Amino acid sequence: MRRFWGTGTGGYAAGPRSYEPVRNWQEEWHDEKSFGGINFETRCWVKRYWSDFGCPVSCMKVAMVKAGPLKGAITDDPDYELQAYCGANLGIFDPEGCVYVSTVIDDLGLSGINSANTMG
Repeated sequence: MRRFWGTGTGGYAAGPRSYEPVRNWQEEWHDEKSFGGINFETRCWVKRYWSDFGCPVSCMKVAMVKAGPLKGAITDDPDYELQAYCGANLGIFDPEGCVYVSTVIDDLGLSGINSANTMG
């Protein structure tokens, strides 16, 4: 499962509720079903199994917002940390919003984990 969806499924490993920071660790658990590996795959992935030359694992995915006002935002698919900090930590529980925030932070040349943690 982890190789297919990456570490983004890690938040749901403990059961039906996710353990991710919510609103800057004001809460630690959420049960938003719209936010998880399968939803990123079906709604945002545009390329699976991408890697740099010579990498034997090829586990990175490319994600893009395909419709709506955030359409066109493209980045590597957020892993557990970026899903946590660019998503639940900021109160964002939809894959498109998380991909958009991750894209903006990437475009600014900043660290997604540190920047989103500071914003939270």
